[in-house]
Amino acid sequence: MSRNILNFFCVSFLFVVIVAVQAQGAIIAPSVRASNQGTTDPTIINIRDKILQKETSIDFKRTLSLALASHDFQLQISSHPFSYNSIFSRWSFSFTSTDVQVILSDVNVVYSYRDPNGTGLNAVATEDAGITRVLNISTQITHSQYAGSRNSQTATGYEFYEQDSSGNKLPIYEITGEWTIPTASNPSGACSWNNCDIAPWFGLVNQLGGAGNCGGQSVGCIVQTGTDSGQYCTGFGCGPNHNGYYWGWYEYVPANPVHCWDDLNPGDLMAADVWNQYGFQSNGNPNNYKTQLYDWTLSRVCDSGWTNYQMGTPYYGEAIAERPQDTLPQFTTFPMYCDINTGKEYPYYQQFPGGPFSTCYDEYATNNGYWQVTMVNCAYVNAEVSGISPATTGPGSTWAYGQFNVQYDRSNCT
Repeated sequence: MSRNILNFFCVSFLFVVIVAVQAQGAIIAPSVRASNQGTTDPTIINIRDKILQKETSIDFKRTLSLALASHDFQLQISSHPFSYNSIFSRWSFSFTSTDVQVILSDVNVVYSYRDPNGTGLNAVATEDAGITRVLNISTQITHSQYAGSRNSQTATGYEFYEQDSSGNKLPIYEITGEWTIPTASNPSGACSWNNCDIAPWFGLVNQLGGAGNCGGQSVGCIVQTGTDSGQYCTGFGCGPNHNGYYWGWYEYVPANPVHCWDDLNPGDLMAADVWNQYGFQSNGNPNNYKTQLYDWTLSRVCDSGWTNYQMGTPYYGEAIAERPQDTLPQFTTFPMYCDINTGKEYPYYQQFPGGPFSTCYDEYATNNGYWQVTMVNCAYVNAEVSGISPATTGPGSTWAYGQFNVQYDRSNCT
């Protein structure tokens, strides 16, 4: 998801034109989820349930039609074979003494294109909360994709799974986590005229490490959301904001990653919830997925909407810090907190602590199911994770998580 320097400074001048618009993917009508299902984090439950209830009133077909009727949006997507990516909504929330208030900020239609060199373009039509007008047309440039934990040259973290007493894998229908956005800096000039990125994220995959051939491409299927801390430095310094760039994103590989926000700050407290509809709704579709990225610091949520994604049964939950095919920046040590949920398909919950809800520490302490990844290049350890310890509460919530730290070692050979 990094940018080269021309893309980085010229995005506002980018003019892209379109010939044909073809939606490739389905817009999924939202359905309400019971508050006693899914993650047991009461803060996330409360906010998410209110979003799901309000989401039922959004006319997603009208949202798409309004975007495609925009002359400026058509200009953005007319010279390359753009295709439908997703529709995401952004929300703000505030707490009262007894409840939480959730307000829809805007709704965004995303179309994407990836050129033969791997550089991706997203055209985004931002609409008002009432779906009455297009507020803004913007372009996002995505140079790389987040590839999963199968490559220890680019990732460090943990991958969790569940199994019954016979060793059979059980579905992981949800992973929830929290983290603090790390500060990225330029290690000995490694980010001079070069992209450096570190991206913490949480996600679900069907195969260990996100392996496989998703959509006929040489990448595995992954549903994921997280943040990116990066540097691109020139003779005028590093930029563009906070001595680097910091953004939130989600991705349904192999589609382009999508930026939720480009104005995050190092040190912001974030949370992620990635889940499969089938695990928690009696009539849930096993191919429907949703991501929600929470910015506790600025009290807002980015919701990717229900997306029909042919990944297969999710058997692994990932908590990863990745350099997306770019040089590794120096970064501050930061904590990641996580738990997993096996939902209604968990017939063996009596065997494990926590029932269908399991903190990452439970998996680690019982050695029931985890895979640890350390980022190594040219025999140099670049980034690594600590062991997992129990956390009485997550930093933005009242729910217990497992906690581990992500540590920078060196950028050699990245």
